[in-house]
Amino acid sequence: MSKEQRRQAAIANFEIRSLTDEGVFEAYATVFNVVDSYDTLFKQGCFAKTIKDKRGIVPILDEHYEEIGLTSALVEDNRGLLITGRLYLGDNERDEVKTARE
Repeated sequence: MSKEQRRQAAIANFEIRSLTDEGVFEAYATVFNVVDSYDTLFKQGCFAKTIKDKRGIVPILDEHYEEIGLTSALVEDNRGLLITGRLYLGDNERDEVKTARE
């Protein structure tokens, strides 16, 4: 699978629950017991140490490299890792968010 195919698969599996024009969002970063686009399977409890150690604040990365935002909360529930965060948005990204919300 190419990098672009992995990126598209990750986007398709990223469930956004809410998103504001300012880039504040709530979404499942991953769901448990499902193989992701990197052939990884996450189990409930696997993020507990990170949530505790980082107090819910970690960088949001695009393709595991470029920082594109910051979380304000990380919560494991029965479904997966639910995150709340803010994306760093320039003018072009704000326009894309507004278009996506319409």
